Amino acid sequence: MAYTTITKPTQGHSTKKSLADIIADDISFLYDNLGGGILVENGSFEQGVSPNDPTGWVSFKWGTGDIETTDPLHGKQGYKFVSSGSGGGYLTMQDFAECSEFVPLLVWWHMKSSVADIRNIVRVLWYKKDQTACTTATTDIYDDSTSNSTAGTTYARAVLPPADARYFKLRLIGADSSDATSGSCIFDGVGAVVSMAQAGHVFCDAALADTTGWQQAAKVPATNPMYFDTALFPRMRFAAAIHCANAPGWHAYVRVKVGSNYSNELKQDGTGDINGILEVSLAGILGTRAAIEIEWNVAGVASGMSGYITVVHLIP
Repeated sequence: MAYTTITKPTQGHSTKKSLADIIADDISFLYDNLGGGILVENGSFEQGVSPNDPTGWVSFKWGTGDIETTDPLHGKQGYKFVSSGSGGGYLTMQDFAECSEFVPLLVWWHMKSSVADIRNIVRVLWYKKDQTACTTATTDIYDDSTSNSTAGTTYARAVLPPADARYFKLRLIGADSSDATSGSCIFDGVGAVVSMAQAGHVFCDAALADTTGWQQAAKVPATNPMYFDTALFPRMRFAAAIHCANAPGWHAYVRVKVGSNYSNELKQDGTGDINGILEVSLAGILGTRAAIEIEWNVAGVASGMSGYITVVHLIP
């Protein structure tokens, strides 16, 4: 079921059942779409009936894929891909959603895999103002073939669109065909917004490496005209995520520094993902132009560790 534009009847026109049906269907459509994000139609896959694609999404299958009602992760329906070794498949948003290189895009979703070592990918497809592919056509905000969670898990990733991007679509790849591992993946509760962060208010998506000691990932200097005016609020809050791969025995940390004040630290032990909130008190620097820095640190006993951090400033 898709949203239908209603034509207003003329004065004195009798109400027809067809008009009442459209109104009821549109109310149901809008209610179901509250489960997803502002920029994602039917992100919880509530609209759609097996074996058809969910409303607003187009599927491609190497193996099998269908609406999931036995083990949904959000609402009454999800979507499940199954691979017997040749791949599961992917869902792609049918419609374009607006974006800009000036504002980071925040994407979240629920996901559950039957085994940790199938390859799941969440990909952003970028489009120009004429809705043709950008020079940087895609960005993979999640790509894991070793440590996918076998429990229902919520993920969040932030990404800055390319300079020529004005639209985007999401592609959810469950059990990618490049990996011969058999297994299944359920997606659900997919959403995206651009309003949680502002350009210059600190955005960071930085790679990690096996170099110990605190490293600076991003900085907004106090002289930057886009600085955050600390006179407005007594604290600053950030959404943060850490992803670590090939990291047995490693510990990864991220923190934010405003002026000389540090936030709490978010810590990931070993391979996997963690999300959390970093909060910095502005005591002693309230009302000043303070530099904002994002720092990461890794420590442990193994080598070959890789991963990344994502930090987005939350508008109070």
